[in-house]
Amino acid sequence: MTRYATLITNNDGEQEVSAIAQIEGAAPDVGPNAKAVKVADGVLIGMIKGGPVDSIGGFGFPEGSAGSSLRSAPGIAKVDETPAAKGKAAKG
Repeated sequence: MTRYATLITNNDGEQEVSAIAQIEGAAPDVGPNAKAVKVADGVLIGMIKGGPVDSIGGFGFPEGSAGSSLRSAPGIAKVDETPAAKGKAAKG
């Protein structure tokens, strides 16, 4: 299986990783406004081509970003689990 990233051009004109998938065979067709490229393990969504922070395989986060230290593990969303955040009144 080959790991592909879908690259889009962000508002700053940089090529940004917008999706990642492991696919068997040729690169997927991603349409006219994006392109699929092979990427190394460790490349994450939100990285840009040539980014200097937490760089791996030619991709990294933009200068001044916190990098991967504030990102969730894949498939795990960071949410506020307090009762107020869930729309429930706290008992007290």
